[in-house]
Amino acid sequence: MDNKQREISPAADHLHDVLEGMDLTQTKAAEMLGVKPSTLSNILNGRKNMSLEFCCRLEYVFGLRASFWASLDTDFRLAQCQDEFTSRDLSDLQPMVS
Repeated sequence: MDNKQREISPAADHLHDVLEGMDLTQTKAAEMLGVKPSTLSNILNGRKNMSLEFCCRLEYVFGLRASFWASLDTDFRLAQCQDEFTSRDLSDLQPMVS
């Protein structure tokens, strides 16, 4: 995804909506979450994935379960990986199921 526009995960998109709905700046939200503003910015702009610890921080600060954030982010990343994986030459793999 080097030359392509980065896709924003549904988790990052939802977090953006939460911050906007609470009228929080990224700087204030980063302070509340105990992370650098650049970390939050990178997540919101699709340059960095949400770590499980970050999901726990979101739960603690905003009350939405860590599993909610992690599931949204992981499902998105897995779909991207599967698309990329299946577009490769897979002739060297030996599937046990068809």
